[in-house]
Amino acid sequence: MAEPTQSTVHKVELYCYDLSGGLARQLSAALLGGHHMEAVWHTSIVAHGQEVFFGGGEGISITAPGRSHHGNPVQVTQLGQTEIDKETFQMLIDDLRERFTASSYNLFNYNCNNFSDEFSKILIGSGIPQHILNMPADFQTALRNMSNRPQGGMANGAPAGGPAPPLGGLVDMINQRAQQSTTSQPAAPPSSVAESSTNAQPHPHDSLSPPITSLSSLPASPTYFIASPIKPDALARSLDEHIRAVRSPDFNAKADLQEARKIIVKEALPWIQDGSGSSAVGKVAARRNVDAQLAQRWRKANDVLCAQLPTAALFPLVDLLRHAAADGNAANHSTYNNAQLFSSALESLAPKLGKTQGPDEARSTWMTTMYLLANLSANKGDGGAAGITLLVAGLLHADLKVANVAATAAYNLCLVLSERLRQPNSASVEEVALEVLTALLEALKRTDLQADTVHRIAASLMRVMWRFPDLEALTGLAEVLEASEVLKEAGRRDNVVGAGSDRVAIEALLKDCERLMRT
Repeated sequence: MAEPTQSTVHKVELYCYDLSGGLARQLSAALLGGHHMEAVWHTSIVAHGQEVFFGGGEGISITAPGRSHHGNPVQVTQLGQTEIDKETFQMLIDDLRERFTASSYNLFNYNCNNFSDEFSKILIGSGIPQHILNMPADFQTALRNMSNRPQGGMANGAPAGGPAPPLGGLVDMINQRAQQSTTSQPAAPPSSVAESSTNAQPHPHDSLSPPITSLSSLPASPTYFIASPIKPDALARSLDEHIRAVRSPDFNAKADLQEARKIIVKEALPWIQDGSGSSAVGKVAARRNVDAQLAQRWRKANDVLCAQLPTAALFPLVDLLRHAAADGNAANHSTYNNAQLFSSALESLAPKLGKTQGPDEARSTWMTTMYLLANLSANKGDGGAAGITLLVAGLLHADLKVANVAATAAYNLCLVLSERLRQPNSASVEEVALEVLTALLEALKRTDLQADTVHRIAASLMRVMWRFPDLEALTGLAEVLEASEVLKEAGRRDNVVGAGSDRVAIEALLKDCERLMRT
């Protein structure tokens, strides 16, 4: 068959918008137990100089490309070419209106993407990208997986890997945007890019009246956990006892365990002891010179032992890392980051700790992991995504002492985040900061927290929110999580009201945080 001439074919494009306004990319991992969603996609078909889409407001709508109430598309996909002329194109739309009505719209089951897929198949013979079409099902699967996850040592019935998702506000906001009428003020076409003048303007927090005063009462330095010394003999005995208990017919696996034990006891432990002459918190004596080969062997030994030993038996390994992280030369040195000494251990710990049942199981491993996270952040080290996951889980742990240390680790991390948020190109830092803010607000919903823990959580919130670069994202988060009510309720609880001399400071922080959330 002859190829169609240029004059008989017409370009067909898919315009993609994010109904969450960026919140899905920033918050989905925290809200969906680690499941990441890049966006909540709304799509439209563009051909013959028209943008056609389906929504709950008016059914099928038509606008000039890029002129709908959704603003500028975040992504434009070239779907292909069609030989259907403009008159037939319009007739097809009229036919589709009979089925794609405003009343038939459903955010999960019969939405804009279903329309775009069907219309695309009519025009070019193939549908839209499958990952967009599957998005609602993936979202619902993530929710089911969360509800089916085993309950660990978390308070208030929250999932082991993180807080129970406050999804109602997010879903309502997305549904509202999906069903808006097309009579909204038209946006600029996709080719125009608005210039940001944020850097040239004073930050809105500077002009608050009355001014934020609680920030000045917060400590400027992190907290270290280095008081407990390593006990070499006890560490070796514990490892030997648990290695002997491993029942495996695989000779190589047993040999790997013994080799890992040797690296920990004969290499990593002496390296730690070499700097044991510390006399001041935060001023740990210099250890041996940076050793890239040791870092690699140590990481591999941790990986082997974490895979084979029970969670409660991992406490000595984490304790070694706690001491290593207290030394700034190890915590943030590129050699150790490249070797993934800390991040790899945390990745191994996260799923094992997430499966623990009740507040007492593997409590020592939980506590020491929180100490490790605190020391790592104190020296601006990188615990990776697993570090954030464990911090969230620690804040929600049913054991109040674990939650208290987690709140200290959170404050150390927020000190680092607040510094990095002020630097140029901080978008990736903002994503982490929003995830941490989500976890802190979820933790504040607990009714059993000690006043000191509430104080640390409020201080952490203040550190990150003060001068947060993207105020729209901050207020969006506040809306989704109902932050204003969470903060007010935390200040009314008996544990804060009866906090004695600390009550005034805690209440001031909570009130100032609430003001920043709605600025």
